[in-house]
Amino acid sequence: MKPLFTVRVLIGLCCSGCTSSIHTREDLAEPTRQQLCERMVSAHRTALESLFESNLFGVSYPGKWPGALKILGVTTTDLGGYPLKPTLVLQSTIVNLVRVRNDAERERLEYVLFGDALSLPDRRQFDSYCSADEP
Repeated sequence: MKPLFTVRVLIGLCCSGCTSSIHTREDLAEPTRQQLCERMVSAHRTALESLFESNLFGVSYPGKWPGALKILGVTTTDLGGYPLKPTLVLQSTIVNLVRVRNDAERERLEYVLFGDALSLPDRRQFDSYCSADEP
């Protein structure tokens, strides 16, 4: 009986640490819009970077994509004329896109730049979490 009791005690001690956790006020607080924006972008970063990579390194830019970048003032090449990394172009695009105040223009630019990488609900989520306007 004693070995079984010892096993139960050890299991109880080991498992009690797994279920209990210490929560701080920051853990229990609602995430901020900036945190929600960062989470949303990181969830779609791979698809967005892939889209930007294919557009940047493709033979020719598709459709209105370069014009949308130009409107935002996003550069795609360095001083030597070499293409920038898609990660840098994507980050610069997001930073400049969230500053667009006109909702219709921002939504149009999101559609042109993010295309199939973000669905309409995801673009709406991006708009609500990442736009500069306060709700």
